[in-house]
Amino acid sequence: MSKEQESESTVSRNQSIKEEEMAEEKEAPKRVSRRQFVKGAAVGGAGVAAAGVLASCAPAAAPAPGETAAPAPTCPPAGECAPCPTPWLPEKWDYEADVVVVGYGGAGAIAAISAYDAGAKVLMLEKCPADTPDEVLHTPSTRYSGNSQKEWIGSIEDAVTFLRHCTAEMVPDDVLEAYATKWVENLEFMESIGGTPYTAEITSGGTDFPSDAPGFTPGESMVNVTHLPREEWSKDYYLGAPPAWAMYSGAVNERGIEVLYGTPAKRLIYDPVMGEVVGVEAETAGAPVFVKAKKAVALTCGGFQQNTRMKMEAFKNARIEFYANPGNTGDGHIMAQSVGAEMVHMPCVSGKGGIMRFPGQPSAARCQLYKMLGDGGIVCVDQYGKRYGNEEVTISGHTSFVYALAWDQERIEYTRIPHWEIFDEILRKDGGTLSDLGVGKLGVTGTKSGMAWSDGSEDEIAKGWILTGATIGELAEKIAAHPENSGKMTVATLQETIDKYNEYCAQGSDLEFGRSKENLLPLTAPPYYAIAGYPGGPNTQGGPRKNAKCQVLRADDTVVKRLYVGGEISSLNTVAYPMKNCTELIITGRIAGENAAAEEPWV
Repeated sequence: MSKEQESESTVSRNQSIKEEEMAEEKEAPKRVSRRQFVKGAAVGGAGVAAAGVLASCAPAAAPAPGETAAPAPTCPPAGECAPCPTPWLPEKWDYEADVVVVGYGGAGAIAAISAYDAGAKVLMLEKCPADTPDEVLHTPSTRYSGNSQKEWIGSIEDAVTFLRHCTAEMVPDDVLEAYATKWVENLEFMESIGGTPYTAEITSGGTDFPSDAPGFTPGESMVNVTHLPREEWSKDYYLGAPPAWAMYSGAVNERGIEVLYGTPAKRLIYDPVMGEVVGVEAETAGAPVFVKAKKAVALTCGGFQQNTRMKMEAFKNARIEFYANPGNTGDGHIMAQSVGAEMVHMPCVSGKGGIMRFPGQPSAARCQLYKMLGDGGIVCVDQYGKRYGNEEVTISGHTSFVYALAWDQERIEYTRIPHWEIFDEILRKDGGTLSDLGVGKLGVTGTKSGMAWSDGSEDEIAKGWILTGATIGELAEKIAAHPENSGKMTVATLQETIDKYNEYCAQGSDLEFGRSKENLLPLTAPPYYAIAGYPGGPNTQGGPRKNAKCQVLRADDTVVKRLYVGGEISSLNTVAYPMKNCTELIITGRIAGENAAAEEPWV
């Protein structure tokens, strides 16, 4: 073939291909963008559903052998087919913002502030109702947790080393580095939003983390931070607006960030084609509310402290109770899982050993009897009436809950759930103040959830929340009759335990467990009392896995686009408690808010 013939052949072939493509385009239905989908979408009611999202007027499936084919659906003329329904997308949006923050606690407040300061329009969805002038109704866990934080003043490198050790290398280094970078800036950030930090050096990790942890130098690495001098705290101030929460919420109010109270999020609106979150379906007064998130959604809606089923699965059916927001039912975990998030650290807890839970109360309460400085004694015994450790350790500190989780393989039960805190009349009368908050008697935290506590505990004794007996033997019988003991306690065992403990007090030495001499106070004044105690505390720590940007990850390491997390919904606290959750909420709130605001709006 000559060059001229080859050239003519090539032109002819190209022209033929072009004509075929034009004919094919003319006959094929028009392709539509997501924007066109939005324009003609049907009402979205179901959750994430990839199947059928791009369904069109396809012919009927081939019949099975021996069956008659159903007629194919009627299609409009080629090129006139309307955009197909998209079940995941609502017909209209009720609200719209660049960044939608789900959960108005400390982490949510910081995420909202950070996104707003980065130039984003922010809308917050809050499950709790708003406070009234006479009643506290908005009860985020930040309000429960009080006022103090642990802030790092050492180097970023030392902070990473310290966190790596305290998390047992369960958290990737890039996440630790992101945390450490923000951690050293927390004091400056708090001052930027109106805080007045009061600091004190931390010379020991106590029971929260090992004092000899790599990277930690006692007195040089970390400070404890409060936002008012302790002597200025009061019951009314604490219940209404503890200093840290007053600072966070005040900064939100100053920026005019809109909060929709009484509007719990129900599901994430997820585009299965693009693999990204585009909004939230919430609920107000039983009616659905659709909120468009042009850039991203940040889940800052707390843990699963009040979700019995999730706790049963995470904690091997051990009863663990929490003094936390009654609304913390794992909503964010469930929503994140529905779009493919991997769950990590689910058995991890910031927990103590002496938590009380009473019928009809919206949350648990923290018993602080072992901290009291009165003249009365207290011991903790298992279901069978025996001490099982040094009470200064077994019911104190944010990791002490593990002592109660001892599983008895022969009895097939948790013999220390509940345990029983035994004390005498002296301690009842002189029970000290409520922790360090100056509220009531008997060392109970829980009034922030609406639980009142009578002076001298008379009402609680009358309700049967506190068992009482004229003698140790009578008290043992009352415990044995309790539905949560079912006859396990015997008079002989409890009497022997108390007698032995009183001997140690007389000797000034706890020969069994090494309790300090100053805390060896005998039980000698009848009547005697008992409270059932459970492992638990303020926080669950497990939740959606995240990367250094606080983006949610799937098990295959891919990112759930436009979805961020902050606060205790996804904590780095694992085997120890190196930083308080009140510290972590600032770190992760800032990371999530800033990165969410940096997203390009979806189309």
